[in-house]
Amino acid sequence: MANMRLVVLALALLAAGASAQNLVAAPQAPTMMPQAATSAPKGPCDMGLTFFPPQGDNLPTGWSQAAQQSSGNTQTDQMMKVALTGYPTPQLYVSPASVYTQVGGSVPVACTAGQSAAGAGVLTRPAAFTITWALAGQSKQLGPFLKGSKQDPPASVTLSSVPKLPDGDYCLQVKMDLIPGSGIVSIGAQQFKVPARAQSIKRQVCFVKLATRPQANITFHSCNSSFAVDLTGITPKPQFSRRAGKP
Repeated sequence: MANMRLVVLALALLAAGASAQNLVAAPQAPTMMPQAATSAPKGPCDMGLTFFPPQGDNLPTGWSQAAQQSSGNTQTDQMMKVALTGYPTPQLYVSPASVYTQVGGSVPVACTAGQSAAGAGVLTRPAAFTITWALAGQSKQLGPFLKGSKQDPPASVTLSSVPKLPDGDYCLQVKMDLIPGSGIVSIGAQQFKVPARAQSIKRQVCFVKLATRPQANITFHSCNSSFAVDLTGITPKPQFSRRAGKP
């Protein structure tokens, strides 16, 4: 009886097909990460990024911060793998995490060119940044963006080509660059252009394009009052969510 219930459940899931927007799977091993995937920059003068900036509601819901957190993602600069159907049009918001882009924020004197004294200045003009993305042979540079106020809408990558992609595994490559000298820090009566050198950070976001229902070959095996079932040739391959603290 237990085996029969498992068979019925498997067939029901296969026939219905999970909602591809909300399918969250285990994170893939990154292949394009020059530094550790942490939510905060390494040092006070280094840049990071976040995929969950204020006023940035990622689409579909599998890319939302709530869905990512519920599936065990505690980082803000990485995304667990999801399945995308192409509708709604996937849109991923991304914003720099840097002392050079925090409007009106405090900037350590050590982060200004040629300065080694203690203390801090005020960021009077945030540094501009660009976003370069690449997916399935297509690439585009966005910006430069200048975050003029805390209320400005964040930059985003819109993947309008996803509906045209064949079903399969993909990885979106995202690169963010801070433009050197595009920001201004005031220290007393002095002003310094920041950052003194170009800064960049790379991340990748993997997903499954899944517009058709899952398929599988089903073989039944019976013996007296019990039976079993084999599922082979499953397309796409199942991937499971992994919550923090659980195997």
